[in-house]
Amino acid sequence: MIKAEQQIIEDINFLVSVDPTFAESPDDVDKVLETCENLGGISAEYFYHEFVLMTEDSSKYHDPEYLKIDWRLS
Repeated sequence: MIKAEQQIIEDINFLVSVDPTFAESPDDVDKVLETCENLGGISAEYFYHEFVLMTEDSSKYHDPEYLKIDWRLS
């Protein structure tokens, strides 16, 4: 198992490699790390790959009909 300090270093390195603006905004890094901790201590890399969609046209990934729930009990 990886030590907490080593995980934080790897998370910061990953975030900066994905988006260099993270190097200039430590508050944003803190927000991502805090979110990862609140989600059970997941890594920033896992969080990024599972929950962050970085694209100009996200409409091709979002389908409003994907999980359309009809809440009526009829």
